Amino acid sequence: MSEEAQIFNQATQPAAPAQQTVTATPPVQPPVQMPAEITPQAPSAAAEEMPEEWPVKGYAGPQPWEVSRPPALAHDRRLLISGSAGDEVLELCACLGRLGYETSVSRGENALAVFGAAERTAVERFRADYGVQEDPAIISATTPDAVGPWTWEALFRLVNRVEGGE
Repeated sequence: MSEEAQIFNQATQPAAPAQQTVTATPPVQPPVQMPAEITPQAPSAAAEEMPEEWPVKGYAGPQPWEVSRPPALAHDRRLLISGSAGDEVLELCACLGRLGYETSVSRGENALAVFGAAERTAVERFRADYGVQEDPAIISATTPDAVGPWTWEALFRLVNRVEGGE
């Protein structure tokens, strides 16, 4: 074979893979630490169950996310915050009104059903009266005046009780 043919054959042949030995190991990363406010907390031994009658006026016991067997959520309402408007705000105000908490909607001053200062005050009073809190892992992502799943659940349970459905 001519010298030119040998050069051509060498150029067209794939190169043999180079042997590489990797001896370094990647550094070990420490585990990610979740902030305390969103780290799931184990239920305390004393807080095994929510009382059957939850919510009740003056309640100061464990909240639903703090117990091993929380009550089931029996609704699919969305999170409401200041500025929310529409049918769910109307429903919220109707529930609050049935329980004696006045809002601008119940007074006929808020035809657009916007969640504003009067609605926020009614929700805060309701929560204080019945010891209802929202799960901080959910609400910390929004605002403290948000109406989330546990406020809705407490409202529906009480309205049902007041209206004789329970």
